[in-house]
Amino acid sequence: MVILDNGIAAIGFSKTDGSIVYLGDLKRGIRYVERPGTVPFRIEMENGLDSCCSRFSYSRNESFKDGQAYELTWVIEDGIVLNGLIQLDDGSDQIVFKSRLENSSEKSVLAVEYPVIGNMDSISEDDCLAHPYVTGFLVKNPLKSFDEDGGLRFMPYPESFSGASMQFFTYYARGKGGLYAAAYDPDYYQKWLNFYKSGGKLELSHIYGYEDIGAGKGLKADYPFVVKFINGDDWYEAADIYKEWAVRQEWTQKGTLYSRSENEKAVWLLEDTGLSTFGINAKHDRTKWLKAFHDTIGTSIFHILGPDWVNDVQTFGMGVPGGYDDWVPTKFNKENLVLIKEQGDRFAPFEFDFLVDPNKSDSENLKKNLIKWPKDPKSHDGYKFNMLCPCTDYTKDLHIKRDVQVLKEAQVDSMYYDISANNLIKTCMDNSHGHPVGAGREMTLAYREIYKRTKEALSETAGKYIPLGTEMMNEVFIDVLDYYQARAWAQPCSALETWPFSSLMKTGMAQMIPMFTYVYHEYAPVRLDGWGKLVEEIGELYYHTVAKIYLWGGLYELNYEYSPMEAIDGVETRPEEHYWNFEPKGYKFNEERAKYISQFAGLRTGHGNKYLAYGIMKRPVNIRSPKANLDWHHYNHNTNLERGSIEVDAILTSTWLFNGDENASLAVMLANTVNKKEEVTFELDLKSYGLSGRYKLRLFSNFDSKGNAVEESMGEADAAEKQIISIDLEPKKVYMLEVYR
Repeated sequence: MVILDNGIAAIGFSKTDGSIVYLGDLKRGIRYVERPGTVPFRIEMENGLDSCCSRFSYSRNESFKDGQAYELTWVIEDGIVLNGLIQLDDGSDQIVFKSRLENSSEKSVLAVEYPVIGNMDSISEDDCLAHPYVTGFLVKNPLKSFDEDGGLRFMPYPESFSGASMQFFTYYARGKGGLYAAAYDPDYYQKWLNFYKSGGKLELSHIYGYEDIGAGKGLKADYPFVVKFINGDDWYEAADIYKEWAVRQEWTQKGTLYSRSENEKAVWLLEDTGLSTFGINAKHDRTKWLKAFHDTIGTSIFHILGPDWVNDVQTFGMGVPGGYDDWVPTKFNKENLVLIKEQGDRFAPFEFDFLVDPNKSDSENLKKNLIKWPKDPKSHDGYKFNMLCPCTDYTKDLHIKRDVQVLKEAQVDSMYYDISANNLIKTCMDNSHGHPVGAGREMTLAYREIYKRTKEALSETAGKYIPLGTEMMNEVFIDVLDYYQARAWAQPCSALETWPFSSLMKTGMAQMIPMFTYVYHEYAPVRLDGWGKLVEEIGELYYHTVAKIYLWGGLYELNYEYSPMEAIDGVETRPEEHYWNFEPKGYKFNEERAKYISQFAGLRTGHGNKYLAYGIMKRPVNIRSPKANLDWHHYNHNTNLERGSIEVDAILTSTWLFNGDENASLAVMLANTVNKKEEVTFELDLKSYGLSGRYKLRLFSNFDSKGNAVEESMGEADAAEKQIISIDLEPKKVYMLEVYR
């Protein structure tokens, strides 16, 4: 074994095959790996992943004077050589890996998996994995929770429905220590960031490839992939490390949302909108429900109307459009649109912007421009879609031409794209599209171009800023999109993303965390989430979910994709008028549940707006919340209609910093989500949030839908001194403690 050891960190590799056989945190006394048994790498060729090589050698890089570095060389076969670098700087707790594959053979190499660090035991029984899968996913005790050869085995980036929305993850035990792994790639390259169970142990790996495939073509990962030893101070520790790098990349260079001019952001969405809906029929009269929601909740609503507005058909499983002539003229119900405008609400049409039926209009062109998926996409998703490749001129022109015409006909406020760039691996194997085989980075850049050009064309046509939204979100698109729809914060009473881990979500062994929000909120698109209904039958978890989504900076979403709308005056929507053949339910519209949203909408659009729309999410204050066992009923999907209950915190909290003005201010949000009055006590350490000097404290409560609230002075505080705060929380009420000057 060859050891790199600087007294803080140590890593050892085998002299015989280069595999990692030792990984130790010397400062904290944790040995993550201390035995041989895993492979040093895997190479993907036509027959899949393999780790065979004919010869291995290594040498110390004597020119590197600031620590220790070794260059490792594996001769795979004649003409194919993998070169790896392991580097440990003096005084550093971070190990750096780089690699490149040289190929002078007649064979094609698709991808490289390096490094592979396996044979890891659990740090302790209370260890956790936090990963940017579906924007933020935490698994407790992953060695116990994951099945063999399971877990987050293939996590493509950038792909947030089935993969990684950011380029880091962390494995830790609180108060003991942990690992932080990250790829510091500023250039949009496709990769996989994996943490999984193999051979009864834990294993992490990094894969790159599918960029430019062909005989004689190599691969390289010039960016550093790092493994860093950390304190285990929850997942926030790793997110803080990553954020320091992330906010200096191209996708944040437009500046924070608050700093952008009004023609560079959707002001109405950020500041005026208190609720969203998704999937209300666009083609049929739904004014009864549009009016009831607006009048009862009392806030401005953003409606993403359903897909049933196209000239042909756009449904779930029963047909989608082909070329331009299948999209227009549009078939929106005029009464719906008039009422939305009269009420001061906004709307966007649901659109499969790249998904097409190649056997409909303009069939010949569609077929030539379809993505050719790889045989093995290495993902939870199989990508069984007919999707247009974003790199072709045909796709770019259709996207702009179609959406501008939709705007002209319906005067939309926005466009929403489903199963779009954030849901898809960035791989196309067609060599006739003007991109390399694989494409990778080129596809990400092409999607960015399409969103930019479409938004510019729409805004120019409308004479005002027209925002764009998509299903899901990745960091590489935050500067070209304005909002995104997700469902996972409503789990387990939700659908779609996280489906491979539904059993873990139901037991509480896996949960969603606001990881993406914590890193990017002040720069990022608005999140719409909730998968909600205004009926009693969905259960008591509803109150907790609503509070969580608003306190985590999102907009609650009522969803009608796979089920009827609430029954009003004994009338519910009919399946024959829908784009999915749902079962009638007869569940009545519940005014109490609707009015519960009003206070959160008022917080969002009123006193809490600068925090929840523009603020920086910080670590929450440490509260001791009682537990509550809340029931739920998930009926808004095509399969697996379930009931259950889950134990959650009765009190939710989040902390936000706003520094857009001369004086920074802080807000602690608190929500009691149960029917019992609760007292909460916590320590407020203003210095830990970067504040100094004296501040005033005030408590806002009893928010109405317009943002009005009761204000109570809570005295003053010196940031140099920790404060003990106690607040009585009324049942099912939200509060905001503000620290200000």
